[in-house]
Amino acid sequence: MSFALEAAKSVSDSRVLVEIDVGQTNIQWVNNGAGLWAVDAENLYSWVDETLLETGFSAQEFGVIGSVTVDALPLTDVDTLAAITTTDESFYYDKDDRMLTLSVVDNDEPSLHHIVLGVIFGYSFDEFTPIDSKVPYEGRLLGLPSISITRAPLFYGLLSHGGGAIRLANADGALDTFARDSDGLYGNPARVYIGFPELVRSDYQQIYVGYIDRFSVNELEAVVSIADPTKQLSKPGFFSVASIAPVLLIIALLGSVPGIPYSAKLFDQDSFVNALAFGDFKVGYDSSYASYNDKKKPLIEFIEQICAAGFINFWISADGKFTATVVNNDATTSETVIRSVDIMNNYTVVYDPSEVVSSVEVKHSPRYTANEVTYEVYTDTTREASAFSATKTYREHRISTQLETEAEAALWATKFMDMHAEAKGTLNVEVPLKYYDIDIGDIVFVEVNRTSKTMLGTVLSSITSKTWNVSDVPTLSFGIRFL
Repeated sequence: MSFALEAAKSVSDSRVLVEIDVGQTNIQWVNNGAGLWAVDAENLYSWVDETLLETGFSAQEFGVIGSVTVDALPLTDVDTLAAITTTDESFYYDKDDRMLTLSVVDNDEPSLHHIVLGVIFGYSFDEFTPIDSKVPYEGRLLGLPSISITRAPLFYGLLSHGGGAIRLANADGALDTFARDSDGLYGNPARVYIGFPELVRSDYQQIYVGYIDRFSVNELEAVVSIADPTKQLSKPGFFSVASIAPVLLIIALLGSVPGIPYSAKLFDQDSFVNALAFGDFKVGYDSSYASYNDKKKPLIEFIEQICAAGFINFWISADGKFTATVVNNDATTSETVIRSVDIMNNYTVVYDPSEVVSSVEVKHSPRYTANEVTYEVYTDTTREASAFSATKTYREHRISTQLETEAEAALWATKFMDMHAEAKGTLNVEVPLKYYDIDIGDIVFVEVNRTSKTMLGTVLSSITSKTWNVSDVPTLSFGIRFL
């Protein structure tokens, strides 16, 4: 039994699980090797003489640990105890033995830092405990945030996540003091999973991750507001680099500013490798000469600008990994076909001339002084006459980039105009859950047919949005743009 097999069924009794990490400060730590410190929920340490733990140590009885922060900064969750020794500032939680082991910066003693354990609180629409789960899920769930991700048609950079809140029943008052009793709630992860009763807990599909932005409570319900996790990349970045592929610069920035290592646990490395294969451009930046306002920009704003220079879409995936993709608008085929018999809604194909661009102005070759940033400008008007003939409207797109030469700006403009000089058909389709592994930016064939005969036939397209519809029988909705 697997998620894919259950998802392929036309009707299946699905289960939605929500996990919220609630902070619990811990000051009891036992050394378990060079730079390794452990805490056991039941106060059992086989390698220590029990008499040494008679004073100041007691059973913690915490639940399953989903995250750990040290001085408000998250540690990396690793899959094995051995991985801690090769991953700086990481933790491993053994669910069977209920023991947490971690290492902190510079192999410090934990007493030098404020350490908070993110204890998982689980919720579902009905009280439910999946097979092999160590977490029970209370039946308090009343509503979910919008589980969607979208790319704007003319812009590249950060993908837009659906926002909203997790709504929990509170008629019994059990959540009245939830926020007050927590040692740390805001900024902690919140996750949404979907699965089926026949599956073990590890086979459930994670479909959303966000961070807790706000909490409110009344006599009937508690509301946990959730925000896009990329917004946490808010620290200003100071860096100087020249002639580097945009995707490599993103990796370097995440590694140097917030100190996030380029590991398979934290990055969808395949996506970064594939994005690098489209690396026709080079960018540069020198914050030491940037204006004061530029120096104070959050890191995520720099990343967004860098992505635009490389036609990169950047986001944190549902399973919490940094992801970078480039849509292959030159694709000629795909192994994936969305069949017309699987499309569940009556759709409309839209050709919107407001998305047609007649010319593009690309600012490039930035020069930084103490007070300002100046650019050289390249303008591509080669499609202006044809675009105006088709739409009777002039529309120029303007963008500031870190592209270093006029030649690269010209190449960027040509590629952009190839994609936006004519109206492309778009539509939204709702399909069964069996298409769950299609992601935003993927190239697919879509069968666009009438009920009894062909309409447009099989059209090669890109995925511009993805939404999980998890009420009743779960389905997926995709935004489609013809290539």
